[in-house]
Amino acid sequence: MATFRRVTLDDIAAAPVRLQSDHQIGATRQAVWDLLAGDPARWGDFCPGFDHSGHWTRETADGVGAVRRVRVGGLTFHDEILANDPGRRWGFRVESAALPLAKALAEDYVLEDAPGGCVLHWTAGVWPHGPVALSRPLLTPALGTFARLLVKGVEKAARTDSAPR
Repeated sequence: MATFRRVTLDDIAAAPVRLQSDHQIGATRQAVWDLLAGDPARWGDFCPGFDHSGHWTRETADGVGAVRRVRVGGLTFHDEILANDPGRRWGFRVESAALPLAKALAEDYVLEDAPGGCVLHWTAGVWPHGPVALSRPLLTPALGTFARLLVKGVEKAARTDSAPR
């Protein structure tokens, strides 16, 4: 496993490659929160490329410092939780991964109520290997696509979870 550099969510503002997007989601803030910050295996239900093997390898009383293991595209990632404000904010940094895909990577998810559901403010920061000028044209569209697919999947899963049975 390749170890990634330790960064904080505050460091994202100065990341060499940074992407932020805001997404209206037609589901309650709590339903979205439950998917994002709950059982790591659930990411396989709503996020393309994730399988259902995700699990916690270290848990903490308040969630901060906990570590989840997920598999994305066949690669294993260990993510350290940096923010866990129930129903409002959740964020993590990649602690290690099967391949040294970057020097560091962190994501921040902030939720707020909105008419008809909630708004997800998503921010990602990447510290790539090599020249940023070469990495940015590849990473920016890939991260943007990831965010759109994540939101679409979260909205669908949240609506399914809250549908009458």
